[in-house]
Amino acid sequence: MPIQYQKRIAYQDLSLADFELEAESEEALIVLNIMTRGGGVEQLLTVNIGERNVFSRYMDQDQAEYGGVPGKDANYFFFDSWVRSKYPNVPTLKVLPGKKLILSSSLSGGEVYVEYVTVTGGDIPRADEPGAHFATVNLLHSNGRITEEIGIGLTESFFITDAQNPAGMSDFPYGTPAPADYKYDWLGFSLVAASTSGADVVIDGIKVWLDKTSILAKDLAFVDPDLFPFAPANTQERPYLFNTPIDILEGQTLQTEVRATNSGIGLQNVIVLVTHLFIKRRL
Repeated sequence: MPIQYQKRIAYQDLSLADFELEAESEEALIVLNIMTRGGGVEQLLTVNIGERNVFSRYMDQDQAEYGGVPGKDANYFFFDSWVRSKYPNVPTLKVLPGKKLILSSSLSGGEVYVEYVTVTGGDIPRADEPGAHFATVNLLHSNGRITEEIGIGLTESFFITDAQNPAGMSDFPYGTPAPADYKYDWLGFSLVAASTSGADVVIDGIKVWLDKTSILAKDLAFVDPDLFPFAPANTQERPYLFNTPIDILEGQTLQTEVRATNSGIGLQNVIVLVTHLFIKRRL
């Protein structure tokens, strides 16, 4: 097999500079996996191809399903490849000739490793192929957060409404319905309490609503949040994906409801992070 079709690894310490990887004039880059190490609590890694924002995702290895690198970490797995093994139609990122893949961080620190292949000639993707620069079909990570103050000895429920997406991207599904001219294939989600939450506050239940339908439990019960992890505590745990995607169309709402309990002796905050994963299709 020619060298250009073999997997390659590119690395950047994000405390020093953004990650940049450019496709030369007669080649394209197919991104197989983006792996991160380190980073701070709630740190976001933003992915751009040229001037286009693709998505962002939580980077902290203790809270994100994308953390860990083979040979560097005891626990790791290739999130991107794993999602494609469940859903083969999930597009890879494609960097066309002369375009540049740029990964930047919301905070200084952390490392990023990118696994990719270089293709040439007739294997160079079209500009509108899924995952490419002008694609109408792309993978989307949509991130949200909320900070709630929980009273002494109380259990309270609330919705996650604050989007944490790059500028120019829709806030959906956080406090806004699905926008016009798009269809979303909802693949799954992950949820966690940030480590900066109060020591005596725990998330003890979640619900997810598509319009007025409870998705996780028919009886409207709260569901154990440990079933929908961000971090793989061991190599057997994986973020939650549905058996088949759920279609979301213009005007529909997707809401994440959380229940938290404060067992301490004073008011305490809980900070909740969530990522919903979609294939986004422009109609």
